[in-house]
Amino acid sequence: MRTIKLYYDDFQKQIDVLRHASRGIVIKDNKILLTYVKTKDIYMLPGGGKEGVETITETCIRELQEETGTLVSVKDLYLDIEEYFERMCHINHYLICEVNEENLPLKLTKAEIKAKCEPRWVDLNEALRIFGSYPEYQYTNVEVYGLYQREYRAIKEYIRYTNIMDTYNFLKSYKPVNEQEKADLEYMLYMYEKMGDELFKRESLATHFSSSCWITNKDHTKILMNYHNIYKNWGWLGGHNDNDKDFLSVALKEAQEESGLSNIKVLKEEPVSIEVLPVTYHIKNSKFVSSHTHMNVTYLFEADEKEELKIKPDENSGLKWVDMDKTIEITNEEDMKPIYKKLNDALKRL
Repeated sequence: MRTIKLYYDDFQKQIDVLRHASRGIVIKDNKILLTYVKTKDIYMLPGGGKEGVETITETCIRELQEETGTLVSVKDLYLDIEEYFERMCHINHYLICEVNEENLPLKLTKAEIKAKCEPRWVDLNEALRIFGSYPEYQYTNVEVYGLYQREYRAIKEYIRYTNIMDTYNFLKSYKPVNEQEKADLEYMLYMYEKMGDELFKRESLATHFSSSCWITNKDHTKILMNYHNIYKNWGWLGGHNDNDKDFLSVALKEAQEESGLSNIKVLKEEPVSIEVLPVTYHIKNSKFVSSHTHMNVTYLFEADEKEELKIKPDENSGLKWVDMDKTIEITNEEDMKPIYKKLNDALKRL
């Protein structure tokens, strides 16, 4: 699951109010269920705030039935969007839902009745067009600007998430940039055909999936590298997927955990590199780990080099920003040098 943080200009860097809300993504015949607010002529994804000791799943089911007359079952929590404004933080939990029953009586609040809220099925591309217009409201209607930006990001992430869940097609769609990637992609597809989702577990002893990232500064002149405790060498950040099929989310999580960075920008939603990497036998947490391979997927991120860095003692013992042209010479792993060059080249092409 991915977390997106949205900071608005009026955020005072202090949180006095924390609110949790659940919102449902319901798709049928390439149409998405939305709530239309007639008095304001705006749309939003259906949902609302938690009540009492409700779980986010229970909130989602209740809100959708009350607001749209649709009884749903929740299939997956795929996204949190945290909104920071004034002295508040609103955390919106987005859940993928499936229709069980439709056209039930609405149970709108007084405010929703006054606003003339009604459910509407809208073509998915049209919904993207509507919410994608958020930049038009930045200086004219801050409320709509924030709402539409949030819902646009949620739907785009839903599309990316559902596509990536089909791992074979996700890998198959990757376009190799050289012979190494062509051969490694063939190997990864072959192994996935044989072993399927077992490859997302590190208990798959011979080979398993991992996700990595190449983090650059804002002017794209430096790369954040960490001194890895096991390899005793400077390199990129990343780690095991551990049953998570969302490679991008894993790369983001590993980047945050291993660097302490909280504000990381995804430069490209698609991977920019794949590789099958040999991992030499080693000791981890007092346990012997046999030699194996990582089937790795890599992404490009951006961060502020002025933000404080924090090592993760069980993983690394150093973090530093390195001039891009020094990243290859700083590593002692010969196998990684052509990969780091490939990543630098990908960054330059942006």
